[in-house]
Amino acid sequence: MPSPFTSTEAMCTKLPLLRLPLAVVGVLCQITTMAQWQRAVIVRPQYLDITEIHIANPMAVVVGGLRNDTLVIARSSDRGATFTIVYEALTFGGGSGILTMTSVNDSVLFACGERVFVVSSDTGRSWSDAAPLLPDSILSRLGTYYNLTSSASYRGQYTVISGYVGGNFKPIYLRYYPHTGTWQTIESLAIYDGMTAVSDRVVYAHIWDSEAYKSVDTGSTYSRISRDPLYNVYDISFSDSIVGRVAGWWFSSTTDGGVTWNNKQVCRHGCSSVVFVDTLNGWIGSSQALFRTTDGGLTWQDQTKFIDTRPLPSNYWDAKHLAAIDSNIAFFGGREGLWVTFNGGVGTTSADPSGDRSHPNGLQLSPNPAIDDITITTPTASAGRLLIVDQAGRTVFERVVASTSSIDHTLRVSTDQFQRGVYLVLFQSADGVVAEKLLVSW
Repeated sequence: MPSPFTSTEAMCTKLPLLRLPLAVVGVLCQITTMAQWQRAVIVRPQYLDITEIHIANPMAVVVGGLRNDTLVIARSSDRGATFTIVYEALTFGGGSGILTMTSVNDSVLFACGERVFVVSSDTGRSWSDAAPLLPDSILSRLGTYYNLTSSASYRGQYTVISGYVGGNFKPIYLRYYPHTGTWQTIESLAIYDGMTAVSDRVVYAHIWDSEAYKSVDTGSTYSRISRDPLYNVYDISFSDSIVGRVAGWWFSSTTDGGVTWNNKQVCRHGCSSVVFVDTLNGWIGSSQALFRTTDGGLTWQDQTKFIDTRPLPSNYWDAKHLAAIDSNIAFFGGREGLWVTFNGGVGTTSADPSGDRSHPNGLQLSPNPAIDDITITTPTASAGRLLIVDQAGRTVFERVVASTSSIDHTLRVSTDQFQRGVYLVLFQSADGVVAEKLLVSW
């Protein structure tokens, strides 16, 4: 169901019903309205066109970029607070740079593009040519000119790579099994611009500005997903074998593996990238357009006015590429650089960005969405008051947490008497107020 907090005015007019101090109301309204996207800090700052963003793990965020005729890979080990350039190579007269990255397993990464195939065995800290890993048969197929446009891996079991070779754009499709070091070449009629592997057999792929495809045999063959509901596909993202989203002329979502789709127009002229971190929180973007959802795509918040482009003009940004660690830390980039938010674009934060941000304000809800019971863990630094507030501003649950014991700060709450919908969970203490959104979906 649509979120009841579809506008800043709606939420802020309901908050005074809690009879909280005005300062607290102001803080909560600020959480909803004060978005902030800032340019990422890259050590040895240089102008970079961002061509790929990959999150190997929360402490290893890797981006590919171009600076004139130099291919660049930069890495962050502090959840996006700073990036350090870890690899540079001349492209010899141009090139598209790093077009795709994938985590082969917990430590090994591949980065591929036009005439580039490099590997890292330490989650992106250092890189080297991948040629020593490739059998002669693969090297001969790649030849002197190749462009590897997309890749995907599944939990260390396999990696698939798509692209083309030679000036006649002949498709090439590679499959790699890291446990055995085995490479395979699979005959392909298509050049895929994006892939995502969601199980030991299921891989989704798409062709830019065209169609989406599904494989149920680890990429050996693909069948086209019905074109009728999907128009001009630019990006595709599946969280498992049946739940997925597509960015294109429409924002499209499926919960049955692509059999049926729900369409919603978000970007005026189509969206080129989409990322979700869970069932509720995601972003969708394109050139001069960036939106965020906190209810699974039912409603979207325009975040374009909250992007800090200084010192360049306000239209110097591009959200062609999106990635996110969680619902708070997210990245977008394109031809004008890389941006990061540490608050999901819907709040302010004073926390150290290098700290643990899996639950940045210390308030944890599990599971969320909730079906029956929910476990709430409140910050242990101080005693306080826990409230759950419905969409009308009514308090439906209240509990005083009197001590700083970790046991007292973990509560199990039944949602049997709650109506289905969105609630605000608040913890008020001497340190201030923290809040998280809760979806009850029984």
